[in-house]
Amino acid sequence: MRVAAFDLGTNSFHLLVADADAQLGIAPIETKKELVRLGEQSLIAGIIPRPALDRAMRTLSALKEDAARHLPEATRAVATSAVREARNRDQFIKRAREECGLEVAILPGREEARLCYIGALSGPAAAEPGRVALFDLGGGSLEIAVGEGDRILHTASTRVGALRLARELPAGGASCLHMMPALRARIEERLRPLIAGAGGAGNIQRVAFSGGTARALARVAALDQGTGDSGRLGADTARDLMRRLAAMNATQRAAVPGIEPGRIDSIVPGALVIVTVLDLCAAAAAECFQRVLREGIVLDHVRRAEQVARAAPAAATLATEPASAATAATDPSAAPAGSVS
Repeated sequence: MRVAAFDLGTNSFHLLVADADAQLGIAPIETKKELVRLGEQSLIAGIIPRPALDRAMRTLSALKEDAARHLPEATRAVATSAVREARNRDQFIKRAREECGLEVAILPGREEARLCYIGALSGPAAAEPGRVALFDLGGGSLEIAVGEGDRILHTASTRVGALRLARELPAGGASCLHMMPALRARIEERLRPLIAGAGGAGNIQRVAFSGGTARALARVAALDQGTGDSGRLGADTARDLMRRLAAMNATQRAAVPGIEPGRIDSIVPGALVIVTVLDLCAAAAAECFQRVLREGIVLDHVRRAEQVARAAPAAATLATEPASAATAATDPSAAPAGSVS
């Protein structure tokens, strides 16, 4: 099935068009990312201002046109923290429907965590042993999903996001190294009970991250070390990077290879969240996944569609059976004597 998935995040809007099969996985056809910064003001004021709404609709219309060229059989669009928390979220949904022809679903935090896990822990990653805690760090929130293989055991969400935390740092991206201990204490206060609720550090064998901040840090580390491997981030490396970036001003951060222009002001608080998670989980390193929410949206849709397709023939057969046979198939008490139902 060809599916177009729209992930309308706090910082960026993403499009994935892919051919997908519940067993074989995803074959991407087109991916696109546009910086929208929807939560830049809404996370503070609790409302998406008109200029940001207009910008979002223009971006969404363009992405919808990109998707339409590939003739998807199904389209799913979801909005996360920035829209979820906005008092005018109904206006966002209405405009997306009327101006872009898209029905947008607002994801609850725990559902977002579930879909992120499906997207990240699919394919070879699901076959690796050990209980994994996946942390999806976005602009407005942090989602946590704990599982073993493709079995999800626990989900949670908290309002600890890189863009949200950036409000607490000096304007203009000045050096903020001196603020890190106090900010870390507040982050740790929010995360410690969530990690305990997810089983605690002793029950987590693998720590993984998804989201743009984690990928950016892993990319910077890989470029620094000349390894080319951005799929893993060591705790010591993350801590050193966080301190180095916190000591820089915005101009200096912009010159660091691997950091996108739209992430200059949020990379430091995001790195601090990652370092805090690694410390609380007593993890020496973390895996960094490229596949995240949009891949989870596609796989979840395909799996549900295949479940419906498998159920349909069984329902049709049941409907055409003689009444006595149908009763025996659905009511254990009607089974013939001596049989096991």
